[in-house]
Amino acid sequence: MELFNNGDVVFQGAVHQYSDVNAKTNIEAIDQRSVLERITITQWQYKDALGENHIGPMAQDFYAAFGLGNSDKSLSTIDTAGVALAAIQALAAENRTLRDQVQSQPFGSAFLVVCLYNHIFFNKT
Repeated sequence: MELFNNGDVVFQGAVHQYSDVNAKTNIEAIDQRSVLERITITQWQYKDALGENHIGPMAQDFYAAFGLGNSDKSLSTIDTAGVALAAIQALAAENRTLRDQVQSQPFGSAFLVVCLYNHIFFNKT
Protein backbone atom coordinates (compact mmCIF):
# COMPACT_ATOMS: atom_id res chain seq x y z
CA MET A 1 0.00 0.00 0.00
CA GLU A 2 1.22 3.50 -0.86
CA LEU A 3 0.09 6.72 0.80
CA PHE A 4 0.95 9.98 -0.96
CA ASN A 5 1.27 13.51 0.45
CA ASN A 6 -1.73 14.69 -1.62
CA GLY A 7 -4.01 12.16 0.10
CA ASP A 8 -4.00 9.51 -2.63
CA VAL A 9 -3.83 5.91 -1.52
CA VAL A 10 -2.85 3.09 -3.89
CA PHE A 11 -3.29 -0.52 -2.88
CA GLN A 12 -3.99 -3.92 -4.35
CA GLY A 13 -7.25 -5.54 -3.36
CA ALA A 14 -10.76 -4.28 -2.72
CA VAL A 15 -12.41 -1.92 -0.27
CA HIS A 16 -15.46 -3.42 1.38
CA GLN A 17 -18.06 -1.16 2.94
CA TYR A 18 -20.15 -2.63 5.71
CA SER A 19 -23.75 -2.65 4.46
CA ASP A 20 -25.51 -5.43 6.38
CA VAL A 21 -29.27 -4.90 6.56
CA ASN A 22 -29.14 -6.04 10.19
CA ALA A 23 -26.96 -3.04 11.06
CA LYS A 24 -29.42 -0.52 9.61
CA THR A 25 -32.54 1.24 10.82
CA ASN A 26 -35.04 3.74 9.37
CA ILE A 27 -34.86 2.05 5.95
CA GLU A 28 -37.02 3.93 3.45
CA ALA A 29 -37.70 3.59 -0.28
CA ILE A 30 -36.72 6.56 -2.44
CA ASP A 31 -38.14 8.11 -5.58
CA GLN A 32 -35.50 6.81 -7.97
CA ARG A 33 -36.65 9.00 -10.85
CA SER A 34 -36.09 12.18 -8.81
CA VAL A 35 -32.43 11.27 -8.31
CA LEU A 36 -31.57 11.81 -11.97
CA GLU A 37 -31.80 15.59 -12.06
CA ARG A 38 -30.89 16.68 -8.54
CA ILE A 39 -27.18 17.33 -9.05
CA THR A 40 -24.81 18.45 -11.77
CA ILE A 41 -21.94 16.19 -12.73
CA THR A 42 -18.84 18.03 -13.90
CA GLN A 43 -15.25 17.34 -14.87
CA TRP A 44 -12.67 19.04 -12.69
CA GLN A 45 -9.16 18.98 -11.20
CA TYR A 46 -7.99 19.37 -7.63
CA LYS A 47 -6.06 22.60 -7.22
CA ASP A 48 -3.03 20.69 -5.91
CA ALA A 49 -3.17 18.07 -8.69
CA LEU A 50 -3.51 20.08 -11.89
CA GLY A 51 -3.54 17.92 -14.99
CA GLU A 52 -5.30 15.03 -13.21
CA ASN A 53 -8.96 15.08 -14.29
CA HIS A 54 -11.91 13.70 -12.35
CA ILE A 55 -15.65 13.50 -12.97
CA GLY A 56 -18.25 13.79 -10.25
CA PRO A 57 -20.48 15.99 -8.15
CA MET A 58 -19.43 18.74 -5.79
CA ALA A 59 -19.82 17.73 -2.15
CA GLN A 60 -21.86 20.84 -1.36
CA ASP A 61 -24.34 20.09 -4.19
CA PHE A 62 -24.57 16.42 -3.21
CA TYR A 63 -25.24 17.23 0.44
CA ALA A 64 -27.83 19.90 -0.45
CA ALA A 65 -29.60 17.54 -2.87
CA PHE A 66 -29.67 14.39 -0.76
CA GLY A 67 -28.67 15.28 2.81
CA LEU A 68 -26.42 12.23 2.91
CA GLY A 69 -23.18 11.88 4.80
CA ASN A 70 -21.91 13.97 7.68
CA SER A 71 -20.50 16.99 5.85
CA ASP A 72 -20.91 19.17 2.80
CA LYS A 73 -17.15 19.01 2.23
CA SER A 74 -16.75 15.30 1.49
CA LEU A 75 -18.56 12.43 -0.21
CA SER A 76 -19.10 8.92 1.08
CA THR A 77 -18.50 6.34 -1.63
CA ILE A 78 -21.42 4.29 -0.32
CA ASP A 79 -23.74 7.29 -0.86
CA THR A 80 -22.44 8.16 -4.32
CA ALA A 81 -22.75 4.51 -5.36
CA GLY A 82 -26.28 4.33 -3.94
CA VAL A 83 -27.37 7.44 -5.83
CA ALA A 84 -25.81 6.10 -9.04
CA LEU A 85 -27.57 2.74 -8.61
CA ALA A 86 -30.92 4.47 -7.97
CA ALA A 87 -30.46 6.51 -11.15
CA ILE A 88 -29.60 3.36 -13.12
CA GLN A 89 -32.74 1.64 -11.82
CA ALA A 90 -34.85 4.68 -12.79
CA LEU A 91 -33.40 4.66 -16.31
CA ALA A 92 -33.96 0.90 -16.62
CA ALA A 93 -37.61 1.34 -15.62
CA GLU A 94 -38.02 4.18 -18.12
CA ASN A 95 -36.41 2.03 -20.81
CA ARG A 96 -38.84 -0.83 -20.08
CA THR A 97 -41.80 1.56 -20.28
CA LEU A 98 -40.64 3.01 -23.60
CA ARG A 99 -39.93 -0.45 -25.00
CA ASP A 100 -43.42 -1.60 -24.01
CA GLN A 101 -44.94 1.48 -25.63
CA VAL A 102 -43.06 0.88 -28.87
CA GLN A 103 -43.96 -2.81 -28.93
CA SER A 104 -47.63 -1.95 -28.41
CA GLN A 105 -47.65 0.16 -31.58
CA PRO A 106 -49.26 -1.47 -34.63
CA PHE A 107 -45.88 -1.97 -36.29
CA GLY A 108 -43.78 -2.51 -33.17
CA SER A 109 -40.06 -1.97 -33.73
CA ALA A 110 -40.62 -0.56 -37.21
CA PHE A 111 -42.41 2.38 -35.57
CA LEU A 112 -39.32 3.12 -33.49
CA VAL A 113 -37.05 2.95 -36.53
CA VAL A 114 -39.22 5.45 -38.41
CA CYS A 115 -39.31 7.79 -35.39
CA LEU A 116 -35.53 7.65 -35.01
CA TYR A 117 -34.98 8.13 -38.75
CA ASN A 118 -37.27 11.18 -38.79
CA HIS A 119 -35.62 12.62 -35.70
CA ILE A 120 -32.07 12.12 -36.95
CA PHE A 121 -32.55 13.27 -40.53
CA PHE A 122 -35.46 15.66 -40.33
CA ASN A 123 -35.51 16.58 -36.64
CA LYS A 124 -39.18 15.56 -36.49
CA THR A 125 -40.92 13.04 -34.27
